[in-house]
Amino acid sequence: MLGAELLAMSLVIVYVGAVAVLFLFVVMMFDLHLGVIKQEASRYKSIGILVGLVLVVELGFLYMNWQSASNTHEILSHPITPGRTNAHAIGDILYTDYFFVFQLAGLVLLVAIIGAIVLTLKDQATSKRQSISRQLQRNPQDAVTLVNPEKGKGVRL
Repeated sequence: MLGAELLAMSLVIVYVGAVAVLFLFVVMMFDLHLGVIKQEASRYKSIGILVGLVLVVELGFLYMNWQSASNTHEILSHPITPGRTNAHAIGDILYTDYFFVFQLAGLVLLVAIIGAIVLTLKDQATSKRQSISRQLQRNPQDAVTLVNPEKGKGVRL
């Protein structure tokens, strides 16, 4: 409505990606089986359809009664100039007025990613882990066997 297509699409991409990552970590944490999920979800199918229909009806009412604001140029804190694109306007606002908030959001996302990895990390006997001290103490002569095979005979171990 305000001509901020870049902002709208970036928000859609960020939120869809966030929800996808959230579902991925939930599935990783609980180690769920899809057969059990489908079986349990089929019990709530009718309730889900009913809630979906209610949402569609509400969106219809919203669309029928929608009115655009007439003072949109007064709402914006930075003036709109003819040669300025939406990307430039968002960049100016994001990296001047909201720079510290933008950096803080990045820090919060970093902590959330580290927390999700720590929560989903399982310590199993079958999982292979890297032991740096064992690697550094290893003797290269014991780990590598050099073989000089005869031509056309191949290698036998």
